[in-house]
Amino acid sequence: MPDDIQRAVGKNSRDVVNFCGYIVRSMAPLFVEKEGKMMDAKWEDIVGTIGELMWTQVKEKFIVAEGKQYKFQAFVIDTMRRLYRIWKHRLHETYKRFQTDEERLENVPSDVKSEDWKLLIEYFSSEKFQKISQRNTANRAKLVTKHTCGTRSFAEVEESMRDPISGKKPPPDEIWLKQHTKKSKEGELQWSDPISKEVHEKLHDLVVQQEETPPESQLTNDEMLLQVLGQKSGYFRGKGAGTRPPTKRTRYLENMQEEVQRAVDSARESMIESLRADVSNELKAEIRKTVEMELKNDLTEQIQRQFNAMFQARMAAFLGSSSQSDTSVPTRPTNPG
Repeated sequence: MPDDIQRAVGKNSRDVVNFCGYIVRSMAPLFVEKEGKMMDAKWEDIVGTIGELMWTQVKEKFIVAEGKQYKFQAFVIDTMRRLYRIWKHRLHETYKRFQTDEERLENVPSDVKSEDWKLLIEYFSSEKFQKISQRNTANRAKLVTKHTCGTRSFAEVEESMRDPISGKKPPPDEIWLKQHTKKSKEGELQWSDPISKEVHEKLHDLVVQQEETPPESQLTNDEMLLQVLGQKSGYFRGKGAGTRPPTKRTRYLENMQEEVQRAVDSARESMIESLRADVSNELKAEIRKTVEMELKNDLTEQIQRQFNAMFQARMAAFLGSSSQSDTSVPTRPTNPG
């Protein structure tokens, strides 16, 4: 479970998805009773009633890495929701293969109870469902790029391209190339469609531009995808299921967090400069005090030396004058006899 995507990858990821599909088909109801009528089940109703039980089945089947339990649970519930929708779509495809309800009733899918299949036939032929089906078909027709990943998810392909030593993923143009091309019999790469090739060219140009951009201003892989493919509400183009684009609220919070961080950094820098100034002033005062003391000591010693020299000179002069005085004074005569 990589930190940057809400998908399981690696050698056991297929086992997790397949088991989730098994749990959905064996436990999730296709219809629920509401106000005395059998209505098509909504995923919200299913999660609210047996969601915890379905999650427990998966939790007891697989060992989850430490610290990934909540992320794994979110992935499992989201995968079950997606597989539940795919299951109903596949049942609708089975419904469309036959021209009459009699033929449909004679060909009950193996993963559906006969009573549920009867209700599905009625539901698929209803006006409500037909409108939904037409709208979804029109939306599907707007899909302009086709991937070549097969049963592997975009996340699995992207993760398989991660450098085993550095842990980094290749640039988005290389990932897009891997996901939207296949080799011909002659070994040449073939694009799945012209639009995918155009997207790759734009991504490649953007990657080249980033190489000439300062590191602090470079775009991430996801930001480059958003810039080239555009943003769709609730869906991250080019990333597949499991990755959501940043919402307006998320971007607002991120911007606010950046502003707060800049303010904190600025305040910290100001505090550091103030401390440096205080330390500098204290250091200057200490140095000045030390210099003054040294100068004072030097001056005192110098004065003391000068005083001693002067004192010695005066003492020598005094002693010299005293000696001359003694020789000039006459001695007193002694008494005779």
